[in-house]
Amino acid sequence: MSVDSKTESLTVTIGGEVAILTLQRPFSLDSAGKAALTDAVTQLNTTQVPRALILSASHPQSFLVNVAELADMSATEAREFSSAGHRLAQTLEDAPYPTIAAVEGPALGGGCELALACDLTIAGEDASFGRIEALGGVMPGFGGTCGSPAGLATSERSK
Repeated sequence: MSVDSKTESLTVTIGGEVAILTLQRPFSLDSAGKAALTDAVTQLNTTQVPRALILSASHPQSFLVNVAELADMSATEAREFSSAGHRLAQTLEDAPYPTIAAVEGPALGGGCELALACDLTIAGEDASFGRIEALGGVMPGFGGTCGSPAGLATSERSK
């Protein structure tokens, strides 16, 4: 099944009891990509509830936010962008099954927070993680500084 074919943000593959969401383009955590990913996870949570979800990428820069998109945002747009990141992270954290981020390239800023929202992150040889927002004088926008770390070792879904 393909999700959000207009923006080609991601594909969903369900094989047996495992769902794989594959980010299909660089900077997949832009506004359209976050919406498509949130919608796909919500749909899985309500219709096909897999035993596990793997979040992967077909492009090494998929776990990145498009900084150019952020530069021209008004305060209202930036607030909505951040709220959409919170919704995505919360949707992953609330999933009734284990969620796994498979990262092969950089997961910086929102991508790092996305990986933290998952129960487990598998890092490939070329993976790197970082909270780079501080370099621009801003706080991480997807809620990863307060929500995700508290549950890193305590998720009941992973048992």
